[in-house]
Amino acid sequence: MRKTHLSILAVCLIAVTILSGCGSRVHKITGTKGTVKEIINGNTIKLSTGLRVELLGIAPNHESTSTYMESINLVGQKVLLVADKQAKKQDYKKATEKVRAYVFILPENVCLNGQILRQCARADNTVYTEANMKDSIENWRVLFKGCNHEGNIPDIALYMKQRTFLVQTPEGMGTGFFIGSNGLALTNNHVLPPHYESSAVIYTYGKSADDSNSENQRKIKRVIYSSPLEDKDITIFQVDLNDGETVPYFHLSKVQAPVGSHIQTFGNPSDKSGIMYTANYTQGTIGSYKTDDLHGRPNTHIVVYDIATNPGNSGGPVALDNGIVIAVHDMGSNAGEGINAGINILQVREMLDQLKLDYECK
Repeated sequence: MRKTHLSILAVCLIAVTILSGCGSRVHKITGTKGTVKEIINGNTIKLSTGLRVELLGIAPNHESTSTYMESINLVGQKVLLVADKQAKKQDYKKATEKVRAYVFILPENVCLNGQILRQCARADNTVYTEANMKDSIENWRVLFKGCNHEGNIPDIALYMKQRTFLVQTPEGMGTGFFIGSNGLALTNNHVLPPHYESSAVIYTYGKSADDSNSENQRKIKRVIYSSPLEDKDITIFQVDLNDGETVPYFHLSKVQAPVGSHIQTFGNPSDKSGIMYTANYTQGTIGSYKTDDLHGRPNTHIVVYDIATNPGNSGGPVALDNGIVIAVHDMGSNAGEGINAGINILQVREMLDQLKLDYECK
């Protein structure tokens, strides 16, 4: 009987040990796999186990980063976590804890952190943070050094959509785009004349990559400067943002891109019947650089290209594959189909500098 009692006791002790260990088992961050259940905010996701994961390299409180994660349908995808090798916290005990990690989307094994930084942070460097990260700092520092980026934007249409908006005045509709996180923006004078400062509104686009309906109305805070149609046809203005709100924005080229470079624009064209197609992407190539003698504007420098545009595209960004803006779309030619032009961004930069405006990548 004594041996039986001892055997039962041994089994009980083993059972107690196993049961008590289940709640405190140490899990390594590196190697943890799971399915994304929720995007909590711009730098934190939640797995189906309850584990919350803060994305290394991504700063909090940026709508553009959460928008990007939504656009790639991150919820439901399987991921693998990798901790920074020099982080103090390399493991966790509770499935509901919060950990910091590089997140790799399976089965392609693509780093989500890197995708977000390439998509969002190169036009808004406040998206990037070095907090709690050591392994990849030098790689990201090289990427963000300067403003004329070498790499191309993976999803250039979505990138442009996040930084472009519809402009509506009592006269009609056009396009504009942000060049600063504080709402500094550009369009044409014929899209937003100064006298419509108080009556004009802008609409940023929906969050979905395929959503072409405009939403999120904002008023114009002030028109800073406007050059009339017969001159450079540019309006520089400030959008009235909500308290604490920041917006993603474009960088402006410091150099003249070669003729033949691939470019694209994003805007709100309308057809001959007046139907508007909001949030529309088109592409083409640079044909030449000229002064606009044809329209009696010899002091206006233009970029000529073959992008298909219509009324409503006016004021929109014309960008290279790396997201850098090279022109503000201005007009199409009635004399030649498929020949369109925009105001050279180098001339717009001169205007911004003369006004001593604090735009990114001066």
